[in-house]
Order: sequence, then C-alpha cells, then structure tokens
Amino acid sequence: MNTIYATLALRYTQAFMNVFSSSIELADISNLEKCAQFFDSKKDLVFFFNIPLVPVADKKRILDKICKDHNLSSMYHRLGTLLIAHQRALLIPMVFRMIKNHYKKLHKISAFVVTSSHELNQSEQCDIEQFLLKKLDGSVSCSYKIDKTLIAGVRMTSGTLLWEHSIQKRLIKFKNALRR
Repeated sequence: MNTIYATLALRYTQAFMNVFSSSIELADISNLEKCAQFFDSKKDLVFFFNIPLVPVADKKRILDKICKDHNLSSMYHRLGTLLIAHQRALLIPMVFRMIKNHYKKLHKISAFVVTSSHELNQSEQCDIEQFLLKKLDGSVSCSYKIDKTLIAGVRMTSGTLLWEHSIQKRLIKFKNALRR
C-alpha cells in the first residue's frame, strides 16, 4: 500500500482509538487480525463494498455478518460502516491491524513466535515465557510452532527481537569461525 493509504488508515485508527481505546479487550486483538486476514483474502468483497449502485443496507448486512463471524463488537462494525460510507473499504484490514498494534503498544504486550525442534510441554513453555518476561517490560503473548530443521533448540522471534538457543546456531557460529 502506498503512503497515502497508510496515512489515511493511521488517521482512522487514531480517531477510533481516541473514542474507543478503553473499550477494547484483549480478546478483540486476535479477532481483529483474523478479520483483517479474511478481508485480505477476499479482495472482491472490498471491491463490492465500493460499488455505489449496491444498496448501503446490503453492505451493512454483509459487514454485520463478517463482524459476527469474527466475534467483533458493534464498535468495529461502526468503523467498517464508516470506511465503506467513505468509499475506503480497502483500508479495513490495515486499520484493524493498526488498532491491534496500537493496543499492544499501549498495553506493552510483546507477541512472540516460539519455534522449537519438538513439541514443548507446559513446563517448558512456562520457562520460555518467564525468560521473556524477565527480558522485557510488559506482558508476553506466545504462539508455538515446530520446525524439524532447528536441530534441538528453540528460537523466539517478535517483530523486532530474536533469541535463539539451538545446535543449528552453534554450528553456524562454528562454521563462520572456521572461515576466518
């Protein structure tokens, strides 16, 4: 997306947050991302919302169903309706993601993807989350996945941070040292 759309999306996000930031709940955050992904995958739906000949009532009904399917409250429906009324439905996924990111920043929530070579048990997951909490200010949200190529270890990544403790990392360090 170009900077004009990003600027518009940011303005809608800021206005929304000014009015509704105290009403946003943690459960909304994952629902916003899922809904944004839905809109990303349905480009024809965004086009449909921007057709002037389609009655506004039909657009609202479809948006209402999408919001209900993604467990989004009426405030998100109102935001989507506003974007559709302004012929800016293509901004919906971007605005939803910006709201999610703003909420996480406001509440100091760091989201991490924890990749391991095997499935981690509850105790191991708790240890990883405690490690991250000690390193960061705020709270931590982790999702877990398995990567068989990791070779006995764990990798923790967020948008800006990476911690890795694995044999693969040690082998790469050893390989680089041999090259010198």
